[in-house]
Amino acid sequence: MSSLSPPILDSHSIMSSRDIQHLMVIIDLPDSAVENLRKVFKHVYYHPELWQFYNFFGRDEEKFQKAYEAIPKEEWENTEVVLLVTLLHVWEKDDLIRGGMPNLKWIHTRSVGTDFINGSRLFRNEPEGSDLIVTRNAGVPSSPIAQHAFMLILSVYRKLARDIMNQYQRKWIRTAQEDWSAPDIGKVTYGIFGYGSIGREIARLARAWGAKNILACNTSGQKSKDTAFPFEGRGDPEGLIPNKWFSSMSPESFKEFLEQTDILVVAAPATAGTIGILNARTLSYLKSTAIIINISRGSIIDQDALVDTLNNGRLAGAGLDSITPEPLRDENDPLWTAKNVIITPHLSYMAGSHWDDTIELLKVNRDRLRNGEKMYNVASLDGLRFPVRH
Repeated sequence: MSSLSPPILDSHSIMSSRDIQHLMVIIDLPDSAVENLRKVFKHVYYHPELWQFYNFFGRDEEKFQKAYEAIPKEEWENTEVVLLVTLLHVWEKDDLIRGGMPNLKWIHTRSVGTDFINGSRLFRNEPEGSDLIVTRNAGVPSSPIAQHAFMLILSVYRKLARDIMNQYQRKWIRTAQEDWSAPDIGKVTYGIFGYGSIGREIARLARAWGAKNILACNTSGQKSKDTAFPFEGRGDPEGLIPNKWFSSMSPESFKEFLEQTDILVVAAPATAGTIGILNARTLSYLKSTAIIINISRGSIIDQDALVDTLNNGRLAGAGLDSITPEPLRDENDPLWTAKNVIITPHLSYMAGSHWDDTIELLKVNRDRLRNGEKMYNVASLDGLRFPVRH
């Protein structure tokens, strides 16, 4: 359950003269999640086929068109809320969809990041002053993603991939020089790049492991409060855990941040200021004993530079849950065989609690929208407008 006192609010409110009753779902959900949504919204129009036929893994224009045309017109007209994965995959079809939804007030994306929102035709075509609200899933996956990050940290430090390969080959091998050199994760310096709900939960778990040195890097370089939906017991709502704060907007500050870091956890959103920020130059600021964990967006790291840095011994390892492109289909891509790399297929957010927490967030925001109160997790595109390069 969430903790709603005191409330932490995003800056958007809208008055509604009636209850919010009509939800359209454009995403695959477990049956239990669909049933729970029906307890929150009186009318749930469930159309996962729109996602299945048109997404960022593959697209079938003909099947999408047929699925779209099969949906009754009154469902489009009645819909007030849309739940989907990201905006780009469906809203490239906004000429079809948006024009037929006169009552649409609110879109909720299961994504935490806003990079899939940037560039959507929906926003380019939406008239100035529109009351359309887009909220994101910030806070929902913070716990499983943070746990996944620590799985990657331990796997990289303890050479788990090597041991699994040996197991498959039925070999019992210990390498003393490597095994005795594995760091104690409570005695290293964590550098958390991006201190939103996920970064804060990573900081909380690092402290639980005994870490004394936890650095945070955001755009301002200043301590900040969490603005995501406040799930009880998670994260660092007041920003009290980091020993020191750094700014990614300042090349000097960012360099100092990287130089002091043993475990660099990338939890920042992909924006004009962060895409490609970890390149050959900035990666060189890290210690050769440092490791990188990316549970955010692959585009933040220059992968060619990362592979070169790893293979030349200038970095000790990497655990990557997000890469570019996704999926990585090229069997000859050098990232597959880079030294001491573990790749997981962008699944760190997946957990049994995901949809229960998402529905809790939807219910609270539904009530706030209905009552004319400020909503949680309203997406802002401001951070995408000011590119910074290092």
